[in-house]
Amino acid sequence: MRRTPLAADAAALGRLITQDHGLAEVSYIDAAYAVAVNAGMVWRLYHQGELVGEIDEQSHDFPWTYGRFRPLPGFEPLRPLFVAWNVAVDAEDDEAMERAYEAVRAAVTLTHPDGHQVAEFLLSIEDDEVGFRWHDEPVGSG
Repeated sequence: MRRTPLAADAAALGRLITQDHGLAEVSYIDAAYAVAVNAGMVWRLYHQGELVGEIDEQSHDFPWTYGRFRPLPGFEPLRPLFVAWNVAVDAEDDEAMERAYEAVRAAVTLTHPDGHQVAEFLLSIEDDEVGFRWHDEPVGSG
């Protein structure tokens, strides 16, 4: 069975989340188990208040959401942050993943299709493929 291209990201993010936030381990995602839900919903990515990209939601495999990324011109200066994440994941370098995660979170915000800003998220963008998980409240808040 073929895994999605973001399966390595899912496993790496699972290790990172478990280590840093005490959340449940994430396993590999099989393409056969990704179920389309909320098709047509659009998530938005912002940098310093500027819309820099849109994510067309295509499937969901709890806790992961997958979609297609449509970058806008303001995204290009941010692309190296996501490349750094992908390199760290491929190298299975937890310290580099933590640095890349922090850089992405410092640079961008994500909004839910209903318009509210997501408090906490992990986001991977590779070419036009996106995988992310999100929470309405910051991790660690009571």
